[in-house]
Amino acid sequence: MLICSQFHQEKELTNFYKQVPTKIIIVKIPKNVANTMSSSDLAVISFGMTAYEIAALNIPALYFCISPDHALSASAFVNAGLGISLGLYDNLNDSLVQTELKNMIEKKSEYYGKLKERKLIDGHGAYRTAELIINEFSR
Repeated sequence: MLICSQFHQEKELTNFYKQVPTKIIIVKIPKNVANTMSSSDLAVISFGMTAYEIAALNIPALYFCISPDHALSASAFVNAGLGISLGLYDNLNDSLVQTELKNMIEKKSEYYGKLKERKLIDGHGAYRTAELIINEFSR
């Protein structure tokens, strides 16, 4: 679990960690976020830029959405097979989160297969966009 300097629920996290039978590694403010993310099996994240970073690393994710706009954007990731959206954060309950997390863990290999097959995000999108623009103006 990757936590940043703005995370203020360490006591709650420690209590949760003690109750979970699965091994969870907690990394606070890592020096190299990309290395930490790339060593993950799956991500439970607030939808935003992190969703794109996790997708580029081919890691399936559960998305918490803090706004309707994020929920809409997350639906595109869900449709592409990149993860599962839990919807708006305000509407969540523990049961839903636990159920979807369990489903994600059970279907992890299915998600990995889809992600590795399709490689939707490869880090070269800006290059391809620039190439299209250059080609269009070169005519």
